[in-house]
Amino acid sequence: MEIATKAGSWATDVRPQAGEESAWTIEGAKVVTDGALTVCIGVLRDPTEDALRHTGVTRGSTLSLFSAQPVSGPGNLQASAAFLKVIVADHVARLGAKRIKLFIVGPASLSVALGHLWNAFPPTQLYEFVASSATYVPTAVIS
Repeated sequence: MEIATKAGSWATDVRPQAGEESAWTIEGAKVVTDGALTVCIGVLRDPTEDALRHTGVTRGSTLSLFSAQPVSGPGNLQASAAFLKVIVADHVARLGAKRIKLFIVGPASLSVALGHLWNAFPPTQLYEFVASSATYVPTAVIS
């Protein structure tokens, strides 16, 4: 599959090379709230504070993953998606999450790449940021 980006089409079957990984800041969750793990993923902008305000959950039940570097190419995209999947999977298994609340700020290509890897996770509620009201609204559930 090809992912359309401003830089052209990026194939989803690209395998990252050594050195294509992005640096991610991870703030791990310690518990789940009502069976749900809140996951915040941000590229260049961290959605965690907005998500915390919206959900009312604490930092202790929120997994925050942030990269200050833009996605730089198809290899970097796939490396980032694979890395994020491993971290989320570890938290889901370790904390026994039955649901995920997912907040992503970043390029659509990252959402598509993550979607290809998301099939083994519990039902996931997606949220969209509405700029006019500065709030998040639930949009779709991946199950």
